[in-house]
Amino acid sequence: MDTDTNNNELPWALIIAALQGELTSEDKLQLEAWLAISAANRAQFERLEQVWKEGVADYPRYLEVDETRAWSEVQARLDPGAAPRMRVVPRAGMVARIGRWRWAVAAAVLLLIVGGVEIWQRAPNGEGARYETTAGEQRSITLADGTTVAMEPQTKILVSGARMVLLLGGKAGFDVTHHNDKPFEVVMDGASIRDIGTNFVAFKTTDSIGVEVTDGKVAFTNRVTGETRELAAGGTLSMLMSPGHRGEMQTAELRFDNARLTSVITAMQTRFGKKIRLTDTALGNKRLTVHLDGETFDDAVKVICASLNLESQADSTGYILKNR
Repeated sequence: MDTDTNNNELPWALIIAALQGELTSEDKLQLEAWLAISAANRAQFERLEQVWKEGVADYPRYLEVDETRAWSEVQARLDPGAAPRMRVVPRAGMVARIGRWRWAVAAAVLLLIVGGVEIWQRAPNGEGARYETTAGEQRSITLADGTTVAMEPQTKILVSGARMVLLLGGKAGFDVTHHNDKPFEVVMDGASIRDIGTNFVAFKTTDSIGVEVTDGKVAFTNRVTGETRELAAGGTLSMLMSPGHRGEMQTAELRFDNARLTSVITAMQTRFGKKIRLTDTALGNKRLTVHLDGETFDDAVKVICASLNLESQADSTGYILKNR
């Protein structure tokens, strides 16, 4: 099979639009007609679709690469010394919908993979390493900078650089070693999460992505709309990725997963404007998993006490908590 020739003949504009959910009715008919021509066409599309689902859309080169250099690199790698001849210009109107740079870079990355070229370089200290857990398996990984990643079952991540992880699917907790001059970042399809001294859980499913903040703060950037939101401990955000709702965000407060009591108290005091004090500072290290959104301040305190076997005493500013 002449890989380069076949790659040139692929309807890249239609394929990229399909993978990004940007097909019009007319585009869809044209793509279906091309798929119906041969089993080879359908197999090629299915391969590209699988690669895309596994995280190509998140790859940093897709986010940052210069389109002209990307195409030059593709041509040079597939056929060294050949004159540029790739027919990759999308139809009028499709550029406006998808964005010229985004379309070109996505196609470039996919073409690199189709051509059998590895799109990241393995490096010392774990950079470029890919980790995956199976059903029922949990795994903890310590990155080169000291950050710990707790992977839930059926989770895939790619370590890309000293302070970046690509979450390709599933759910993982990040206990971040904070550096003021070099934020830690988790990248997912359509969004990125930067730590502001924190502990958080990121998740990616087939139709949504999001974050649950346990300690500290994160900055969540919606790459679909360009909006950035800061979330503090107890904050959760889900972003829909399904067709017709891509980029829509939903937030909630006071949801904690294995959070320190001190973090829960800080979030509650910010939310309600009332004080919670501890008779013993060591109590602040107790951990709990609890959802308090929708609860009143008084009821939330009762839930916390029941969860950690504590007693509460009301005063003029709020509550004092102590061991039962």
